Amino acid sequence: MNSLMKKSFRILLGRSSAGFLSVLFMIYFAYEFSKVIFALIAMYEVAVSFVKVIADVGLHYRKMREAPPLLKDGKVEEAVRDIIWPAVFTRMFVAFMSSCIFFVMCTLWRDDLQVSFPELNITWVIYLCTLHLFFTVCEGILSSVFNVRQLFGTDAFLETSSNLVERIFATGFYLWLGLNHYFTGIAIAMFLTLLVRLYYVRDYFRYVRFSELQPGKMWEVVKVYWPFYLRKFFRLGFKQGEQLIIPAMLPLEQLANFRLANKTAGMLRQYIQAFSDPLIVKLSRTRDIKVRQDYVRTYLAFTLPPPIILCFLSPWIMPLMGGPKYGDAWGIMAVVFGGYVFVALSILQMTIISIFGKPTEFLMRDAIGGTVGLIATFIFIKIFGEEGVAWGQFVSYVIMFVVGYHIANRYVKESEQKHNDEIVGG
Repeated sequence: MNSLMKKSFRILLGRSSAGFLSVLFMIYFAYEFSKVIFALIAMYEVAVSFVKVIADVGLHYRKMREAPPLLKDGKVEEAVRDIIWPAVFTRMFVAFMSSCIFFVMCTLWRDDLQVSFPELNITWVIYLCTLHLFFTVCEGILSSVFNVRQLFGTDAFLETSSNLVERIFATGFYLWLGLNHYFTGIAIAMFLTLLVRLYYVRDYFRYVRFSELQPGKMWEVVKVYWPFYLRKFFRLGFKQGEQLIIPAMLPLEQLANFRLANKTAGMLRQYIQAFSDPLIVKLSRTRDIKVRQDYVRTYLAFTLPPPIILCFLSPWIMPLMGGPKYGDAWGIMAVVFGGYVFVALSILQMTIISIFGKPTEFLMRDAIGGTVGLIATFIFIKIFGEEGVAWGQFVSYVIMFVVGYHIANRYVKESEQKHNDEIVGG
């Protein structure tokens, strides 16, 4: 067993317990709720993820690139005053405005929502979801401060704990007070998590100066980091955004099928990342071509077979995850699982490009994949109905793989040529 496998299995073991519990909660609600309610909650989760992408505005990367050197030199006040606090405030302002827009839109649609979901008190749910949305995005913004301070273990623990506590509170309030208070549970849980985050960074508060915030200067910084934001938006925002538009084309019951399949397959991404995260470190630390090839072969051997196997097992997995009412939709799960073959290959390409390439090449790949995937989704929905959502995602992954292959392959050949030249020269 080489070092990559050992490191990957340690990461996988550390993440698997929380992931397993999250899956159990998802299975419970898939069985417990009607497809319409399950799809509604899924749509809200997509909206939260979309706003988290919107509120990034590229400033996460500024904190990660510019603050650590100052903190390392002991210039804590300068790092907080000039970099961390302005970035956090700007992102929280965007989060607040996005939450307000969410509240206004839901209020305008309140009557239609009440007709569609008569079992819910829509007014109550709108208020709670708006609060939860703002708390969740702010909690994610503070997470990057933990990374700047290199509190990786604490950040991972809080992230895992918040997800688990949110599900526990949601389940408890649902069983105690009924469906409306599912949303009460998630709002209270996320508020408590946000308070814990604030407590951990309380020592930075003494450096905060509202009077020193300069909107014009922050706008100039946002423009500098705009390419990083675009890359994240094309990679994640498009996927979330298209799922918010899809209900206009499909009944919510059909969207529930895709959401269950996609959430189940999403566990594969954590599995793949358990191998890809240490891979980038291993590849960057050695210049030996044979050693690098050994690491890549190990990565492929462990990441390609699982999605293929699960693809063939989809007829049994889908009804197991959601009950008999989801059994006929196993074809959606098969397509989603199949797409993760290209996800694994694309993540490998990203690893290679991150070592040898340029950030703009990530943007080009994600922009092309996201745009083509969005167009393909709408076309395939017209052709295949509910399975078109899965096929659109599949096409997006394939396109990102094709574009990334040409970029990564160029750098691999250049690296091998340089290595051969050094051998000849030596």
